[in-house]
Amino acid sequence: MQFYKLKRMNKFLLNYYFVLKVNRYSICYFLSNKYKVLKNIKKWSIFHFYIKMLKSPLVFVFNILESQHSLYRTILYDHIKDIFAQDNQPIIFLPVRNPATTNLVQRAGYIHSRLSDLKKPHVVAFSVAGLDCRHAMCKFGTKIESLTTISSPHHGSRFSDWTHTPQYEEGRVDPVVRFLGITKRALDEIDTKSIRRLNASLPPRDDVKQYSISSWRPSQTMTFALSDLGKKLEDYVPFHKRTCDGVFFSYEAEWGDHLATFDMDHTELIGSNLINNCAPVYRLVLDNLVRHEKVKANLAL
Repeated sequence: MQFYKLKRMNKFLLNYYFVLKVNRYSICYFLSNKYKVLKNIKKWSIFHFYIKMLKSPLVFVFNILESQHSLYRTILYDHIKDIFAQDNQPIIFLPVRNPATTNLVQRAGYIHSRLSDLKKPHVVAFSVAGLDCRHAMCKFGTKIESLTTISSPHHGSRFSDWTHTPQYEEGRVDPVVRFLGITKRALDEIDTKSIRRLNASLPPRDDVKQYSISSWRPSQTMTFALSDLGKKLEDYVPFHKRTCDGVFFSYEAEWGDHLATFDMDHTELIGSNLINNCAPVYRLVLDNLVRHEKVKANLAL
């Protein structure tokens, strides 16, 4: 009976062709005409092969207002999980849920407490959360393998500076601040003078590799939500420095090893525009972290 079952299984397997795509992609399954396509391949454990890209955990950090999280959870960022899932890379979401009284030190302390439970993870942080993570890493000594920030104002925000000028329009700024997941009070903390003082006070972390990604688009081609504000920010700075993504400028986001500057506005970096796909941003992040681990492994030999 055992032999008969094994013989039938071998015959069954011969009708399948397995194609392994070497780079990042999943193993694809092509079935012969004798069998129907399996819609939920994960239920068939005999055909489910799991390839994990990174050895260390991967954490994605972002800010979100407490009121928004209670209603919508992390729906704004959930498709980023799908991008990493296509490459068979598990990712841990770390939403920093901000009440009205939040500040930079509190956010950094919360990130430190959550990351301390993990074993030297790779941290990917979006927008202001990148600044929070760097503060946690330097101020509290959070043990992480690497930090990759996406459009984070490491050199301070001219957007924050602009909100203290006569040209400031509350109606244009409030929706953008809510999108960033912070409050207006928290935005005031990241002006260029404050961040310059902060950078001078933070001790260096030479044991952690730091990467950054920036973006910018002309205000005329930005999404509707940011085009007006982008134009205001472009007019606020000299002509040769008008590389803005609608919220932050590209040179504000450069820190550590700068990987690339994408032709996107700030909302497109998390997929607001289906035409301008954000998947290349996160695939670049993953490819770079895989390279980082390979280089570290070779140096250890």
